[in-house]
Amino acid sequence: MKIVLKDGEVFEGSTALDVLRAMKGATMFSDARTMEDYIDLVLRMAKDFERVELAVRGNSLEEKAASLVQSLCETGLAAKGGN
Repeated sequence: MKIVLKDGEVFEGSTALDVLRAMKGATMFSDARTMEDYIDLVLRMAKDFERVELAVRGNSLEEKAASLVQSLCETGLAAKGGN
C-alpha cells in the first residue's frame, strides 16, 4: 500500500498500520508514545490546520489505521498511490 499526502510526501507499507508507522517515524511528532496517540494527533492536526474532520472507526489498532488511511484519502488529504 502506498499513499501520497497532499504535500507530496509518500509513505508505503504492507498494511495501513505500516503506513501510519512510517508517517509517525517521519514526523517531528514521532514522540507520540503509542500509535493510538499518533492517530489522535493526526485527527487533531487535520481539524486544527486543515479544518477537516476525519472519521476513524474500528476496535483494533489495525481497523483504526485502515479507517484513518481511508478517511485521509476520502477527504483529499492523501491519495492512494498504488499497492
